[in-house]
Amino acid sequence: MAVPFGANQYILKASKDELLSYRGICLVSGDGLIFEVINALQERLNKAQDNPALLATEREINAIPLFHIPSGSSNATASSSAFQSGYGPYRMRLICSSLSTIKDLLLSALSVLTAPLKCDADQASGDEICWRLESRPIDAILVQSAGETTPHIGILSLTWGLIADIDIGFEFLRCLGGTRNVIGAVLSIIRWFFSLQNLCNGN
Repeated sequence: MAVPFGANQYILKASKDELLSYRGICLVSGDGLIFEVINALQERLNKAQDNPALLATEREINAIPLFHIPSGSSNATASSSAFQSGYGPYRMRLICSSLSTIKDLLLSALSVLTAPLKCDADQASGDEICWRLESRPIDAILVQSAGETTPHIGILSLTWGLIADIDIGFEFLRCLGGTRNVIGAVLSIIRWFFSLQNLCNGN
């Protein structure tokens, strides 16, 4: 389905029947789109009272599994999910770095998110693979800053320091992929070093 606007807007505007007709939501992205979708689902619950067409219970919304195919420059969410599922972040990186086709991409993502099963004769034929989808709950945090009426749900750690500065401060280098993290780390350390020197010199 082609959506002419953001995924979060689609979730907010879709009718209850349309949204609940899907078995799950598959996201091909880094960490940002997952954040948007989770918060859109929560915002939908808040707006449902004003719009009966959106009305869906919290249990129905929470029952919609999210599947993540990591394709961002950092993929911290996918790494955490793989680790909690027993795969480990390093194996996930190895899987995702050896992809050659779209089919490989989908099967590799499924191998991280699901466990393979043997197919019965009446279920599949040839080289088809049956998969048992296993959704897992995640810990989340609710953050609301002064002046904001709507709280935000976070699924990664809340940090203030070098890692956060690299992730947010060097967003403009996204086109470089994972290399932006290395460049951001070096520049941030250099900046911190000279700031510390100026502080020690009384400047």
